[in-house]
Amino acid sequence: MQVFRDRGREHRECEDVEHTVYFKNHGSTAGASLIHPHSQMVSTPVVPVEAERLQSLAWQHFKTHRSNMHQRTLEEELALHNNPQHHATEEDKTAVAGQPRRGKSRVVEVSDNFVALVPFASPGPYVVLILPNFHASEGLEGCVDSSDFTTMSDDLIEECAAVLKSCLYRLRVHCREPDFNLVVQTAPVPKRGVQAALQSSAFFRWHVRIAPRLGAGAMAGFELGSGLFSNANMPEEDAQELRDVGPLMKGQ
Repeated sequence: MQVFRDRGREHRECEDVEHTVYFKNHGSTAGASLIHPHSQMVSTPVVPVEAERLQSLAWQHFKTHRSNMHQRTLEEELALHNNPQHHATEEDKTAVAGQPRRGKSRVVEVSDNFVALVPFASPGPYVVLILPNFHASEGLEGCVDSSDFTTMSDDLIEECAAVLKSCLYRLRVHCREPDFNLVVQTAPVPKRGVQAALQSSAFFRWHVRIAPRLGAGAMAGFELGSGLFSNANMPEEDAQELRDVGPLMKGQ
């Protein structure tokens, strides 16, 4: 995480760079082409389609509701998680397939400044998002922008890395060491291109997305032909199963 941030800062020194994608492909089904553990980052002179789509969705939500979509999601998910009735029951687990378990927690891990959760409309089984749970520069030292990964302080990077490590441990135990894709999705470089007219910290949050490659829910003919995702798992049950793994012990 520190290397991602530091090299991201260096890449942004190039005036042609408008966006950087940070990612890790683990395992052959996730697209890894090298045997040894590695991560990658690619900086581009344009904002890629997926990054632009995420920015647009967040911006449209902000214009309509005058609130940050990611912060609103965190507030709603934590409210459910802190409810003593948030755990999935046996009745929930045996309910009709596809029936939403509203009122049940989708949170996997919580720290002082980060929340890991299974998204409500998850594109696949056991997908986990890690989101900063703070506004830009709020109560934090230095110039921290909650939409821009490269502005994170050493303390925040270390805290996020601990949450990430714990989530990967839970996935490794529960899903039996799955192949996965990991992406750090950040806002485009500020004050360049279309970003010159936007303050992304008002409506967007950088985040980590971990997507296990488990077969079910993977990109196949329907997904490629429609742009829609199919996922038979309920997010509340996925989150409960990952929480049941238990915390990562010191030294693991």
